[in-house]
Amino acid sequence: MATDFDSILSRMLGNVLGGVAKGEGTFTFDALAPVALEVSQAYDEIERIKRVRAGSSEDASEEEVDMIAAEQGVTRKPAVKSEGAVQLYGPSGTKIPTGSFATTESGTVFDILGAATEIPVSGTMSLKVLAQVAGASGNVPAGSISKCSIPGVTVTNLEETHGGTDLESKEALLARAIEKRDEPAVSGNPDQYKQTAKTVPGIYDARVFRGWAGGGTVKVVLISVDKRTPGASAVAAADALIQAMATAGSVPTVVGVSEVLVDVSAKLVLVEGGSLDEARVQVQGAITAYLKALAFTETVVKLNRIGEAILSAGNVSDYEYGSLTINGSTGNLQLQQDQVPVMGALNLTI
Repeated sequence: MATDFDSILSRMLGNVLGGVAKGEGTFTFDALAPVALEVSQAYDEIERIKRVRAGSSEDASEEEVDMIAAEQGVTRKPAVKSEGAVQLYGPSGTKIPTGSFATTESGTVFDILGAATEIPVSGTMSLKVLAQVAGASGNVPAGSISKCSIPGVTVTNLEETHGGTDLESKEALLARAIEKRDEPAVSGNPDQYKQTAKTVPGIYDARVFRGWAGGGTVKVVLISVDKRTPGASAVAAADALIQAMATAGSVPTVVGVSEVLVDVSAKLVLVEGGSLDEARVQVQGAITAYLKALAFTETVVKLNRIGEAILSAGNVSDYEYGSLTINGSTGNLQLQQDQVPVMGALNLTI
């Protein structure tokens, strides 16, 4: 049955007794038209709600998603602070007082953990840091932390900070609620391990391997929203929950996904007037997007797809045949089920 305005109004007018004027502009037409409009809008709303209940987040408001999630006992995960480590350099014996912090040039602030210590004789030491503000903005590249609150001490981060995630999106929240509804978790089944892990802020998804090291063993591999290994605190929180819910006789092992660096080299042919520096930024973004799309879905990094990513860069016209390599090879890169590819070194020449 058609539920658009014109169809509903036509059916309503068709039910009017014969002999009554019902053409456009008549009292009957003008009285029924607003009702037909309201009814058609009600049908539209019913169809929208059906789509939301089926998992269409684009048709849902934030409040509706929260309500649907609550029906399944699922709550929105809060933002998570990024974590990492910094290398401190300064005179031997320099105190690292409580409340010390380090910042990037752009103003992202990290608290230095393990304070109330001092720099050793070597003049350098490594300490963990935690972003002051929760969210993905705390995930900064290696070398970007450059300022320190301690006089006479310099600082840098040798590796990027990671694990910071924003407040769970309505898309992710609705997906978890639908998953819990449609894939019931029973004691000890993979869905229970997976859904339990995904309740932890900072954990985006999990992959479960049963019998990975013999009878009764279960390996739960965790991944963050940025398709990397989650922060240590998130992994520890997931591990605590899973150990608590594990059935008798099962031996769970909970780990972050293993990251495999993907180093790419190629000799480019630039478009006329193209810049190698701009091409490098474009290529890195395209390859990174491709690698993220592979995480937990495919286990082969394909050379031709890397080539396609390179050619998608606006400053690139082509690349020299045979110059494209992944980790020094001109073939595909095979990954294991518990691994994800991560952008490594990018060596581009012209």
